[in-house]
Order: sequence, then structure tokens, then C-alpha cells
Amino acid sequence: MSAQKKPEIERVCSVTEAKNQFNALLNFVQTPDAVAVIESHGRPKGAIISFEELETLRKLLADQIKATERTNLVQSQNFREALEKAMLQYTNNQITSAEMIAQLLELAKWVREANESGKALGLSPEENAFYDALAANGSAKEAMQSDQLRLMARELAEMVKKMPKLDWTQRESVRADLRRKVRRLLAMYGYPPDLSEDATQLVLKQAELSTSVDE
Repeated sequence: MSAQKKPEIERVCSVTEAKNQFNALLNFVQTPDAVAVIESHGRPKGAIISFEELETLRKLLADQIKATERTNLVQSQNFREALEKAMLQYTNNQITSAEMIAQLLELAKWVREANESGKALGLSPEENAFYDALAANGSAKEAMQSDQLRLMARELAEMVKKMPKLDWTQRESVRADLRRKVRRLLAMYGYPPDLSEDATQLVLKQAELSTSVDE
């Protein structure tokens, strides 16, 4: 069996390119060819990816997380915290190179699965971003049904879609109008149940981000 060609790594400059580059490497390092190459060079069998590719994977993960920051606040924060934790452990010699590789691969799988999570709920990526923001509040997850959160997410996404994509620093009045509309919708559904202003602010930030995202 001929060795599979390793995908070329290019500078990521868009959400789509970030996902394509990220998935290309993740798919490659889990193929039998990649495993055989690693084992032939005497690297740990459980590593799956060569030590030389660790930094490449880290950079691709960082690029993917950066791309996620432009669409989904909650996911990007969770991913960044996990990546920073792994890097800190590695820098402080708390984990080996093989363990670092394993953590990066697990994070890579988590990122890819999270990007597909909305489909299981019947949500678009835009709707799923709002769902994640809404569900981040503990009292909402306990007191409100998932169907209700999905409905709110869809309505928020539809509201944002109708708003013009503007530079908020120059159009404060439009930004204020969006915030009023979001607060009104949340109040209509009794969200958040614990009246947490932090939960409301998270949804407001997601709304502003969604409205300012370039397609």
C-alpha cells in the first residue's frame, strides 16, 4: 500500500479554510499509513502523530478556535481554555510529548464533533451558537426544556439575520436597538430563570457577534 500523501498546510484566512485545513490533518493522522510511518520511526505507538507534527496540529487547532470565535462564543471559549491548559501542562513538564499529542488529538476531535453538534438538534450553525449561549446558564438547563431553548435559538438567529451587518463602533443606536430586541425576547420566555445578568450579557454578546460576522 502506497503511503498517503500528507496534506499541505497553508495559512488559514477564513472560517471555511480553517475547517478544511483542520479536518485534512486530523483525518490524515488517524489513517493506517500515518500510524505505520510513526511506528517505523520508533515513536510511541499510541501517539498516532509524529512529534514533528505536534506544533502543526497546535497551530491548526488555534486557527480553528480563532475561526470559531467569529461564530460561536461559548464553543470558542471552551476550546481555548482546554488548549491553554494543555499547553501550560506541557510547558511545565507536567505531561510528556506523547501525552500532549494525545490531548491535542482529543481536543481536535472535540472541536470537530462540536461543529456538528447542532445538526443533532436540528439547528443551523447560527442557531446552535445561540443555543450554546442560552444553555450555558445552569438554571436554564435545569428549568427549561431543550425544545424551548431550541425555539429561542431559532428566533434569535432569525432576528439577527434581519439586522444589517454594521460596524457597531460607528452605529451605537443600531447596537442598542438589537440589545433591546434581544432582551425583550428573553423576557418573553422568562430567560434566564435565575435572573442572571451574566447569562443575559452572554446572549447579547452572541447576538452582536452574529450580526457583525462577515459571510
